[in-house]
Amino acid sequence: MDGISTTSELARLAARYCWDMTPSQAAAYPDRVILRTMDLGTLQDIIALEQCFGHSGLAEVLARATAGALKPRSWAFWHYRLGLVPPGHAIPPQPARLVA
Repeated sequence: MDGISTTSELARLAARYCWDMTPSQAAAYPDRVILRTMDLGTLQDIIALEQCFGHSGLAEVLARATAGALKPRSWAFWHYRLGLVPPGHAIPPQPARLVA
C-alpha cells in the first residue's frame, strides 16, 4: 500500500483500538496502533495490517514490542502466523519489565 493508504488505515485502526488517545495522537506511535490491533483486532483488521505492512514489517514491530503490549495468546499466535517459530517449537519469552 502507498503511504497515504497506510496512514489512513492506521488512523482507522487507532480510532478503533487506541482508546487512550485521539487518532492524530496515535499517528505519532504507529507501533502502538499496530500492536494493539495485533492483540485485539478482528480477522478483517489483521488482514488489513498484513496487506499494509507485510509479514516482515509486522515481525519488526513484534521484535520491538514492549512488556505488556500483547497478551500471551497473541504473542504466541503472531510468532506462528509470521513464521518466526515452526509449529511445535517453543515461543520466545515475552518482553518483561525489570524492577530494581
